[in-house]
Amino acid sequence: MKGHNTLRWGIISTGIIANHMAEAINQVPGSEIWGVGSRNISTAKSFAEKYHIKNALAPYSELINNPNVDVIYIGVPNPFHYELIIESLNQGKHVLCEKPFTLNAKEARECIDLARKKKLFLMEAMWTRFFPVIQEIKRLIRDGKIGRLRQITGDFLIERKYDSKHRLYNLDLGGGALLDIGIYLLSTAQFFAGKPENVEGVAKMCETGADVMDNLTLQYPDDVNAALVCGFPGHKPQEFTLIGARGYCKIQAPFFKPSSFLLGNQKEEKVHELPFKGNGYVHMIEAVQQSVQKGETENSMMPLEETLFQMETMDALRKQWGLSYPAEKQ
Repeated sequence: MKGHNTLRWGIISTGIIANHMAEAINQVPGSEIWGVGSRNISTAKSFAEKYHIKNALAPYSELINNPNVDVIYIGVPNPFHYELIIESLNQGKHVLCEKPFTLNAKEARECIDLARKKKLFLMEAMWTRFFPVIQEIKRLIRDGKIGRLRQITGDFLIERKYDSKHRLYNLDLGGGALLDIGIYLLSTAQFFAGKPENVEGVAKMCETGADVMDNLTLQYPDDVNAALVCGFPGHKPQEFTLIGARGYCKIQAPFFKPSSFLLGNQKEEKVHELPFKGNGYVHMIEAVQQSVQKGETENSMMPLEETLFQMETMDALRKQWGLSYPAEKQ
């Protein structure tokens, strides 16, 4: 890190989320975007110009190999996460990788083992966990505000027109509802309830073989149960509710980018507003920056073991459905 003060980022991707990340990094004191990497140099240059980035490089390896970069953010399609994490770690870079971390638990375990061997920071970019709303609800549950946690419900349904070549429906690109949006539900449930002890799911598949509607039932320690639904063909409020013995917390829509929640019981209900910074990604970027500056190799809000548990959970669900991806390393 330059002068031990500025964290220099390299962004691999020029997609939608990479745009959000670039906007947010530019708002965080102590972080700067040193360069952007793309498969196409013209795309990289356009992205760099938009976000006032000095260096545009192609292919990705040009960015990963550059000694001026401290941390690599990976935002490319799912099947390419594993190889880029491995390459970045082998070049001595800290890594923040977009969800899903990898395609399966085996790939995740190899990445985690390498990061620990290299003593480098590694984290899945599950930004939802870092929002003030999520942190406050975690505190309230820990303090017994709603009593012992008993039930979790959540939905994440969005309307997406079917296109067999689009990444959401294309198995070659790791498509499907589970890895794209179901992971938000599963990760948030795990954040509050721990590692699931039993996982069952029913999935509807489209013509390409990708899952487009998933109904998930999970059992967690201490008799906590979760009922989660995700999919592309439809709209629902996108809410997430934690029900305790004496009350409940309802994260208002969209739960994955929350700014308010309801805290209630049989007698009363109150709305709590907790705005987030910028476009929401700022909180996660600040957390990564703080961890790297402290010399930490993982962040306590999104520890590597929880990422591994998450991949194991999704592996178990896909095994029930007979769903695999051509690119995944078994």
